[in-house]
Amino acid sequence: MGLLSVLHWIHELQLGPTDFELDSKKVVDNFNSSIHDNTEFGAIINDCRSLFRQLYENFSVEFVRRQANEVAHESV
Repeated sequence: MGLLSVLHWIHELQLGPTDFELDSKKVVDNFNSSIHDNTEFGAIINDCRSLFRQLYENFSVEFVRRQANEVAHESV
């Protein structure tokens, strides 16, 4: 759900080319896979793929280990 929300948000802000870095390998692997998943999770990933194809060029979705992205996970 987070990726889907961010895709909508980035579109609304009309930002230029962006790399989406996620620390969920399962989400990134499923997003970049051509395998169809008939679960609720798969339906959300399909929505993300569809929106991504319609709205984004020169964008990417990549996996980044949580340890490499400590700032995003630091509690304030």
